[in-house]
Amino acid sequence: MPRYQAKPVRTSLRDVFFILFYKAKVFVSTVIVIAAVVIVYSLFTTPLYKASGSVLLKPLFDSSQRLHTQERFDVLPVSEQDINSEINIMRSDALLRQVVETLDLHKKTSTGVAALFSKHSEDSSKTLENAVLRLRKAIEIKPVPISSIINVSLKGDDSKQITKIINTFLNAYIDYHINVHRPGGGVDFYSQQTENAKQMLRQAEEALKDFEEKESVIDIPEQKINNVTLMRALSQEASLLKAQISQTETILDKLRPFLKHGKPLDAIPEDLRTHEILVDLQKALIPLLVEKERIALMYPVGSVEYTDAQNQVNRIEKQIRVIRTQVLNGIALDLEALNRRKTILEVEMSNVERQSTRLTLNEIQLNRLKWEVEQRQRNYQLYLDIREDAIIQAQRERSRVANVSVTDWAIESSIPIYPKKVFMTLMALIAGIFAGIGGAFAAFFLDHSIKRPEDIEKAFQLPVLGDLGELDGVPNMDRNWNQR
Repeated sequence: MPRYQAKPVRTSLRDVFFILFYKAKVFVSTVIVIAAVVIVYSLFTTPLYKASGSVLLKPLFDSSQRLHTQERFDVLPVSEQDINSEINIMRSDALLRQVVETLDLHKKTSTGVAALFSKHSEDSSKTLENAVLRLRKAIEIKPVPISSIINVSLKGDDSKQITKIINTFLNAYIDYHINVHRPGGGVDFYSQQTENAKQMLRQAEEALKDFEEKESVIDIPEQKINNVTLMRALSQEASLLKAQISQTETILDKLRPFLKHGKPLDAIPEDLRTHEILVDLQKALIPLLVEKERIALMYPVGSVEYTDAQNQVNRIEKQIRVIRTQVLNGIALDLEALNRRKTILEVEMSNVERQSTRLTLNEIQLNRLKWEVEQRQRNYQLYLDIREDAIIQAQRERSRVANVSVTDWAIESSIPIYPKKVFMTLMALIAGIFAGIGGAFAAFFLDHSIKRPEDIEKAFQLPVLGDLGELDGVPNMDRNWNQR
């Protein structure tokens, strides 16, 4: 008897649906598990935002390339080398350090975006350099193909912070680009010279103020006029005093022989009889002398009347001798007082002369300090004007070299770039469906139980004559059949 040959089994679309229906639990559970895992992951994952800006690099005009023909000029187009140069400038340590220091990224200790740039456990001396290094790694700088645009972007979990970082970076880059390309440091030089001139002017003004306070300078010309007037008055008084001293010395020299040696008063020259006491004594003595002569004619020399008259004459002569001494001493004292007054006047005149000399020197010094203040004021104004011209020239040069402009500033976004929940859910469902199909097929083909009549032919190499189908009232028919 020939051996039965089973017909080859070909999988059709009906078989696929049969397998999926037969292993529906595996299919559905696989789809649900994958979708649930992805959904849970997207819900609990920290959202990641992206901030980006764009910089347009324009052709740099060089005045040496200008052609005065038909009111047009030629410039070189932006080359790939120019774009690469700008990208390298954007990645320079100086620019990134400026951004880090402006936003204090190296001082932050919070998590998230700030954690990219600072770590609390790091040495403070290395924090800044490490923050610059992290910013260089985090920021993305890429040229846009077939254009002169450079795109700058940054990803992080704080949309506001990364937007601020990108905009600060773009602002700093524009200024840094201009500083790199501008020629010379004329503004800086003249600014320094202006500051030096201002400092020197301040020092000169302070020196002038200190001198005026120290010397009590109010109005030197007025003081000089007052000194001249005082000096003239003192000179006149000194002249009068000198004349008085000379006159007194003359009188004293002439009176001394008469008064000292006891010569009679009538022997004194008429021009020297100016002393009131001497005049009074002379007036009192003359009657006594006349009375003495009369008594001498009428009475003898030794008589009482003659003796009384002689005693009166002697008493008056004694008084005259005392007065002579007093007169000489008084004139000497007057002469001494005049000499003292002369000395005082000489001292006062010397003081006034020294004060006048001092005022003259102070006036010279004051004029020198005022001239110095005026000179430094002119120098300061000159450097100030030159600096203004340099600033205007620098602005013109800035306009010439400012061949970069920001075309797009970073805008704070509320939509994260990751995770995209709807997209991830759809992809999870699609992936779950394919995985469920694969799982259902794997489970079906790994299951060696009898499921269809074809399985009997394949397993036992016997033909199937027919099947009874599903019998009513017989529960679990499929399970009992499958267990055979």
